[in-house]
Amino acid sequence: MGRLQARFAATLLILFALIVAGCGDTTGPAPPSGGGRDYGPPFEEIVFIDEDGYLATVEPVAGGDPYYVPGIGSANEFQDIDHGFFVRPNSTPEVAYFAVYDLSSGRLEVIDSNGNPAGSNFNGSEAYENLFTFSTAGARIVYVRESDGAQQLMIEGVTTVDLNVVTTLGANDSFAGRLTAYITGFTTRICAVVQGEGGSLRLRVWDRDGTIRAERSVTARSPVYSHDGSRIAYIEAPPGNNQGTEVVILNSSLNELARFPFSDYGTGATALSWSPDDTRIAFFAGASQVMGTLVYIDLGQEIIREVPFDETIVFPSAPDELLWAQPNWSPGGNELVFTIRTDEGGDAARYDVIRTDLNGQVTTLYEGVGGPKFVVWMD
Repeated sequence: MGRLQARFAATLLILFALIVAGCGDTTGPAPPSGGGRDYGPPFEEIVFIDEDGYLATVEPVAGGDPYYVPGIGSANEFQDIDHGFFVRPNSTPEVAYFAVYDLSSGRLEVIDSNGNPAGSNFNGSEAYENLFTFSTAGARIVYVRESDGAQQLMIEGVTTVDLNVVTTLGANDSFAGRLTAYITGFTTRICAVVQGEGGSLRLRVWDRDGTIRAERSVTARSPVYSHDGSRIAYIEAPPGNNQGTEVVILNSSLNELARFPFSDYGTGATALSWSPDDTRIAFFAGASQVMGTLVYIDLGQEIIREVPFDETIVFPSAPDELLWAQPNWSPGGNELVFTIRTDEGGDAARYDVIRTDLNGQVTTLYEGVGGPKFVVWMD
């Protein structure tokens, strides 16, 4: 079967699965039965959401039992967090913090290893689902909340006492995608895409007091800072098209440094992931065709390299800023973790948590997460 035929067949299978899934229970996971889960800390290194919707951790080797993160809410659990979570930078299996958005309650929380609010007193019920991120070192959380009908960009302390309104967008403006922030020492830079009246898009950088430090009119998705804050990578689409075809690298002033067309692999892409040493950027290209190709940009060689797989079907989603199937780097920068879809065992689709090296050597860490899920590696 050719690539286009395989993608068409995969698309039909996915659409069928979505129709079936849409008829199911949407109230979130039931409370855990007594003794049914082992809770940390300590946790394991890889964090994901299991098939019942609970935040789980697993070792980066096959066959390990997961440890779960205690939560808040009904029965001391989050009810429906889907893909809406981040692990605070510098978290370890012994000491970890999590930013979690509960779709059931419509509330953003920052919790510590025991599932308790972690030194933050903001009203998370006003926050938006996908519009939050941790600062570089993890001492603060940057998020967007509702304020008198407008979107307001906030910085709040996680381990420090800090609350700051960065800016409030105008009535005709809104954030179009996830935030990315570089905050260290006396430097605060927050970057996001702002959609204006008529659907115009602008990539904008603010400092802490709301001053706009740089702005660029682009059809952009999924901007993300390098770890050292010197560069921003984003997915660019042709005018009038929300399916990306190039990854563009900018400096901190939003001047273009390089661009990497990936349309040979199809259009659309998952969110981008910088390697720990900022020398590579991983993503799934061809995301709009359902059957994505895992690639990474080798910035030193200025080339896109493919990580080979056999019959891998991913299910990322447009728009690109959603986290489904985004690959995330190991702390050593030599492996990636994410979910893939498999069709083993009949017609029923299954999604597994896997890790792979850059040669496509795969280890299955957890089988049957119930759908495409965000997976991340602790530092």
